[in-house]
Amino acid sequence: MKKVISLLLATTFLMFALASCGDDTNKTTDPSVTTDPSVTTNASDATTGNVVTPSDSLTPGSIEFQPVTSATDNAIAIELYKENVKNLVIGDTYTDTDGTVYTVYSVGVGAGYKVCGEYAYSLESLVINDGKIKKIEGYSFQFCTALTAVKIGKGVESIGDLAFFGCSAIETLSFPDTLTTIGPAAFNGAAIKELVIPSSVTTIGQEAFANCKSLTKVTMPSSFNNETTLKSIFLSNYKNIQFTFVD
Repeated sequence: MKKVISLLLATTFLMFALASCGDDTNKTTDPSVTTDPSVTTNASDATTGNVVTPSDSLTPGSIEFQPVTSATDNAIAIELYKENVKNLVIGDTYTDTDGTVYTVYSVGVGAGYKVCGEYAYSLESLVINDGKIKKIEGYSFQFCTALTAVKIGKGVESIGDLAFFGCSAIETLSFPDTLTTIGPAAFNGAAIKELVIPSSVTTIGQEAFANCKSLTKVTMPSSFNNETTLKSIFLSNYKNIQFTFVD
């Protein structure tokens, strides 16, 4: 069901009425564009609330989704993003074309599905805003080879297997202190140079950061301070990394 958007045009001033008639209401919202031309926006601004709001990249009809019956009522998992957005901002609510408001429980549905589908190779930055999103499922952003910056907001607890596998351009990566699990090969092949893994993380899968050849500094929980464990996570590159272990 298509949602009809009505523009309430002021009739008092003809100039404003004519200007409003010139707007294209079918234009797709790009989260990198603001209504104020004096404001410059990028993905790093997404959590400030000043320029990009949590729903800017989740316009009605922009995604395909699946219900998550194990979570709260009206919870969904984002299966496919249907628009070509270079700077993707995902908040924890989505209003569908019929006006139904859903809570975004997870990004991706696993089982080999890529959230960006045919647009995977044009995605340059990703922000998951603070909120109710609990998971980034496996395979979600696999082979997004233009992706350079990833910021995962507070609330996310797990990142699935191969979630960002083959994202060879990722240079900046930040995790929230709610994160507990990073799946196997989740960031295998990333271009990060420094990495901070919060003390909340208790599980890191095999080869999660393997083949990250530029990685030289890692801060991570002291529970991982074991040569066998480090080799499993970083493979042979662990010998080239300066580790700082924290409690």
